[in-house]
Amino acid sequence: MQSECLDLLLTEYARVMSKEESESEMPPREIYYDDEYARLEFEKVIASSWMPIAHTSQIPNSGDMFSFDVYSEKFFLVNDQNKIYCLSRICPHRGADLLNSACTENKKSITCPYHSWVFDLSGKLKYAPQAEGVKNFVHGENGLRHFKTEIWNEFIFVNIDGKAEPLSRLYNDLGNLISPWQPDELEVVYSKRWHGNFNWKVMVENWAEFYHHVGAHSDTLEYAFPSENTTIDVFNEDYVRTKARYSERYAEDLKGKVNNDIFPFDEIENLPLTSENCQQWVYVAYPAFLIATFPDSIYWIRVLPKGVGECEVTTLILINKKNKRHHDYDARINKAIDLFESFHKEDMEINESVYKNIKNKLTAASSTSRLFPTERQIYRFHKYLSNAVSI
Repeated sequence: MQSECLDLLLTEYARVMSKEESESEMPPREIYYDDEYARLEFEKVIASSWMPIAHTSQIPNSGDMFSFDVYSEKFFLVNDQNKIYCLSRICPHRGADLLNSACTENKKSITCPYHSWVFDLSGKLKYAPQAEGVKNFVHGENGLRHFKTEIWNEFIFVNIDGKAEPLSRLYNDLGNLISPWQPDELEVVYSKRWHGNFNWKVMVENWAEFYHHVGAHSDTLEYAFPSENTTIDVFNEDYVRTKARYSERYAEDLKGKVNNDIFPFDEIENLPLTSENCQQWVYVAYPAFLIATFPDSIYWIRVLPKGVGECEVTTLILINKKNKRHHDYDARINKAIDLFESFHKEDMEINESVYKNIKNKLTAASSTSRLFPTERQIYRFHKYLSNAVSI
C-alpha cells in the first residue's frame, strides 16, 4: 500500500501535466529522487515497458552474450542458433551471478562460478555436480528464468514483466519513419558505457530537447543546429520526433564541400532529406529509446536505470555495412566518435550538475519551472510518464 506522501506526489504530478502544452512546466522534483516513487516507476514503467538493450550486430553469432543490469536486477542476452533469449544472470541454486555486468563474451554454455552448475544457451540446466544424491531433483525445473524479448528493426528490446503490447503495434509509425535508413543493413561500430550520477529521466530529457544547445553546446552543436531552428514535427502517445535544420551560416559554410567533409560515412540512399537543410531528426520513443538519424548514420543513446540517482548510459553509432570497403574506414569511425563524444561529455557534465542541484531544498526553485517552446518534448515525455504511473 502506497503512502500518503506518494499519493500527494502523484496528484501534483498529474495536476502539472494536465496543463496545456503552451503553459507546460517541469514536473515535481521529488520524482527524480524519491525512493517510493522510484519503486512505483520501476513497476509501472521500467518493468512493464520495452527497454532497448542491444542491436543484433552486437551478438551476431551463436554463443554471443551481452549482460546488463536494470536497478539491482541482473540479465543477459544470448544468441542460441540465431534465437535471441533474455535470461536471468542469477543462478537458481544459491543466487550467484553467472556473468559479470559488462560481459560481451562468446560461450558454448554458462557455468556458475559458485557450484559449477552448467546451463545451455537456452537457459536449461544440463549438469549439477552430485545431483544424483538429491531425491526427486529435476534438471528441467531448475533452469534460468526467461524474459520477453522482441527484435524491432534489428534493435533488441526486453520487457521484464512480459505484459507489454507487441512493439510492431506500439512503434508501427516509428518503424515507417526510420525504414529509409535500411535498419537491416546497419551495424554497431562504436559502443561505450558511461556511468551517470543522475536519475535516468534527466538523460531522456536532455536528449529530447534542443533548448540547451544555446548553453551546454554553445561551442559544439549550436553553430550547426541552433535550438531556434528545431521543431516537433511528428508525435503521438508513444514517441516524439524533433526536426533539426542547419543554421544559415553553417549551410553557407558547407557549399562546395563533399559529403565526407560533413558526415564521414557514405550517405544512405533515398533518404527523405528535405530542401530546407534538415539533416537530423531526434527521436524519443517512450520510455527510453533515444536515437538520432543523420544522412550517413544513426546515433543511439541507451540509458538503463541503476538506482534512484544512478544510471548506465551507452553511446552507440550505427552505419551501413558497405562502409567497410573504404581504405580509411577506421579514420572515418574515429571522426564520428570524436563528434559524438564531444557533445556527450558536455551532456554528462550538465546532467550530473542538474541532478545534484535538483535535490537541494533551500536553493533549488520553490516551484516548477516553465518549459520553453524548444523543450516541450519534455512535456510530452512526462505526459506519458505521469499517465503510466497513475494506472
